[in-house]
Amino acid sequence: MRSERLVASSADREFTAKLTLPKGAGPFPAIVCIHPASDGTRDHFLFLHLEGLLPPLGVAVARFDRRGSDVPLADQARDVDAVLEALAARSDIDAARLGLWGFSQGAWVAPLVASRSERVAFLILVAAPGVSPAERARLVAAKPSRAMEHEAGPPLALGAVATDRDFDPAPYIAGVHVPTLLFYGEDDEWQPTDESVAAWERAGTRDLMIARIPKTGHAPTAPGGMDIASVLPRYTDTLGGWIKRVARTG
Repeated sequence: MRSERLVASSADREFTAKLTLPKGAGPFPAIVCIHPASDGTRDHFLFLHLEGLLPPLGVAVARFDRRGSDVPLADQARDVDAVLEALAARSDIDAARLGLWGFSQGAWVAPLVASRSERVAFLILVAAPGVSPAERARLVAAKPSRAMEHEAGPPLALGAVATDRDFDPAPYIAGVHVPTLLFYGEDDEWQPTDESVAAWERAGTRDLMIARIPKTGHAPTAPGGMDIASVLPRYTDTLGGWIKRVARTG
């Protein structure tokens, strides 16, 4: 593996991403990491997990710092578009095999991008909300148990700025027409999982795989885990097998 600096330009700023590439000349498929509300850095442990997992499988990984905290979803989507364009311009990246990986808030952003961009060939989403931030907050508050001390909790409205509280992901989910892998923890206290799964199933997304992971919460880790060592093998193995098929890496 090798890493390089990737320069991306959106409508209102220029920024850099870290691009980690497989061995060889390529062209390689690539995936862009999209942040949860609780961590806007390029060094979120699940990003680093992807950086360790995917390049040996033949998939490049791009990760960047979010432009700040409390960033509107539309601004985040604009920056993801910029990274996709920067990747597509490289001779060692296959512009027809670009994907997005999003966690929690990032799983609102990813369908927003994918529904309107011809660049996106596949999606991998972890704890993907299928309802608005306001509805998500209402449904989570109504759960019988809210023993969430072990979770790194999102801010107000469970991961959205005030202007996005009523953001409805349904039209964007309906606009996703690429292979999609969804992960949900069966013990996720921050997610209305059944309602979110139903939203994706109603949309009739082509080549949709839904993986429910037992004995885990919002992140695909052992209970309380917030580092690479706690990431569950079931998540790793499912993701690796799926992406080899969809990205045609082996």
